[in-house]
Amino acid sequence: MHFTDQTVQKLSVGKYFDDKTPGFGIRVGKQKRTWVVQRGADRRIIRVGHYPAMTLSEARTKGKQLLASTQLNHDRITFEDAYELFKKTHLPRLRDRTQADYKRFLDRYYLATLRNKRLDAITSHVVNAITDELVTTPAEQSHAIAIGKTFFKWCVRRNYLNRSPLEGATLPKTVSRDRVLTDDELIAVWRAAERYEGHFGTIVRLLILTGMRRGECAAIQTSWIQNNTLTIPKEVTKNGRELSVPIGSICLSLLMNSQPKATSSTPHQVHHRAGRDSRELERRGRMVLVWWRAVPRRRRAHRQRAY
Repeated sequence: MHFTDQTVQKLSVGKYFDDKTPGFGIRVGKQKRTWVVQRGADRRIIRVGHYPAMTLSEARTKGKQLLASTQLNHDRITFEDAYELFKKTHLPRLRDRTQADYKRFLDRYYLATLRNKRLDAITSHVVNAITDELVTTPAEQSHAIAIGKTFFKWCVRRNYLNRSPLEGATLPKTVSRDRVLTDDELIAVWRAAERYEGHFGTIVRLLILTGMRRGECAAIQTSWIQNNTLTIPKEVTKNGRELSVPIGSICLSLLMNSQPKATSSTPHQVHHRAGRDSRELERRGRMVLVWWRAVPRRRRAHRQRAY
């Protein structure tokens, strides 16, 4: 049908499309006449405005703009589609540990629920329902919201969304831990680590001796040890700054005894199997408390260094 002002006025109840502008039409009801465009493989109807408040000429111009919009390319993109692209284009810029954290939170909390949902159909209510389930674990909830906000902001920058469903979401307040391990607890942890075969037990003891982060301990290479000083490169440290740690005879002995045989293709990395050992530990259910109990040692070590 060729739209003119006269033909539009005479239309009966129904839906009609303009021959001059394919995809542009009008939906006539008993009370209203609404300009619409139909676009995308799913033939989605989008409202343009109401007649006669919006004239035929104005509606046709706006309809053409909507039909030509780059947003058309993203009409049917799902959460999973966007997430796969996010992993290919955004995550490689981040540290390996950060990449793993992003994947863990997005896979565990968002992908399971939103996998096949179209991005433009994901509302704040839907996403809040996911994060609200974590209210009893504030730290986990805070990370889930922060990572979700980053992902959806990326979607906005790519023009997949007009606004993030987590826009305005606030992070829950977490209570900082103050307790440090007592001497008796440190002795118990040390002795338990000695009984555990593998690099994981060595890492736990290095945590106690040095106060370093577990990721830094697991990445140690023997070439970093010079004159009783261990120098962690800035590429490995969390804050991006080189770290020098004085080490004694016990620490040096642990490092040397845990050194694997070097090959032409691999450096002398002391704890290359740390990740596998820690997963094995969790599967066996032994010494699980060692991991979280050793972490507060960093606070104690830092306090001692301050005096």
